[in-house]
Amino acid sequence: MGRSRYAELLTHYPVPILAVILVVVCSCTLLSVLVAKPPDFSDPLQGFIPRYTDIHSSYRAWHSLVENTAISSGSRDLLTFYPLDEKATAGTWNTTTSTVNELYQRFRRSSSVDASNESDSDITSYGTTTPDFYAPFTGRVLSPKEQFFCDSKPRGGYAQLAFSISEDIYKMNFDTFTQLCQLQADVESSEYYKPVCQFDCMCRSFSLVNYVAYLSNRSSCFDVIQPDMTSTLQLLQYCYTFYETIPFDCWYGGGMFHSRRCNVSDRCANEAIFELYHYIISTDKPITLTFIHMAQGKPTYSLYTELRNVISKSRNKNVHLMALNFGLKEHEFELSLTSDICWISLALVVVVLIIWIYTESVFITFMTCTSMAFTVILSYTLYQFVFHIEYFLFSIYWQLLW
Repeated sequence: MGRSRYAELLTHYPVPILAVILVVVCSCTLLSVLVAKPPDFSDPLQGFIPRYTDIHSSYRAWHSLVENTAISSGSRDLLTFYPLDEKATAGTWNTTTSTVNELYQRFRRSSSVDASNESDSDITSYGTTTPDFYAPFTGRVLSPKEQFFCDSKPRGGYAQLAFSISEDIYKMNFDTFTQLCQLQADVESSEYYKPVCQFDCMCRSFSLVNYVAYLSNRSSCFDVIQPDMTSTLQLLQYCYTFYETIPFDCWYGGGMFHSRRCNVSDRCANEAIFELYHYIISTDKPITLTFIHMAQGKPTYSLYTELRNVISKSRNKNVHLMALNFGLKEHEFELSLTSDICWISLALVVVVLIIWIYTESVFITFMTCTSMAFTVILSYTLYQFVFHIEYFLFSIYWQLLW
């Protein structure tokens, strides 16, 4: 009975019904375009964030914790990543700004005392081939390692290259060392490297060969001779025992070991040794990382493409480039979405053809596609103004079209 009335209504009043549908759809379209906040397509990974789940709650809690406890946030209740000694932890744990400043000053005092004590002993002075200069923004004298690398340590924001070696790092021959040095020079000599590198491309990369040059008092890895490489690798093998067994409370910010307190050999009480283990070399695989002075991001895509297509395919005898981390994962995802639009378009065409073949009517096929478009517009309006859900499932198609 209901179906017959619906059919009679459509038969006798087709124009008013179509007019009402068009008015509703046009109103929803104008409301969504003019009033609602336009969807943000800058981050396509938002479509893969788990919403209204325990994982999402934990992620939001951690993100808020990091934001509200950062030094730049202005909060006075800061978290400290520096371990306190027994006297400091005997009472109430204090995480105020004064505690952080006190720990920082104590670290500076301990570092200066260690440096003054070690200057009187028979310890190798690393990085003496580099002249002293002052940091332009702080006025302080940089340490020899900072002068050599233009920074205190490798940072996660730098572009990273992973090289695979065909032999054990501690038993590496000089030919392999030379190949590593040459591959690094090939990267830095690329025409796409100079426009994106920092410090006018005058700084050395954080790499195994450059650390060996620094510990051997050489200005470049090409100046390193075989005895220098052998002695440095033997030193790394000797110091690995201390790095593997040292307690957590024996280190300070930047990997500076307190050698006398923790029974660490003075030969190993050098942050360059710590950084080699912590950032550059793998302890169980013949892989070494290189941090180049270049911020990750879209501007590095040309260099990334060249390295991936050219250098990674030209394998040397003992060394080859196996991985790159230029912070381009999201950019690669966007490019993949754009390239996949042809398959989505092909799928839509196939669906329309199937409907047309099945119904044998162009009018029914057209009205079916139009009704699907009207349904998406109406759903988007309900999401925005009724359910107040910011994320809309079909927003990804708008990104592909734009």
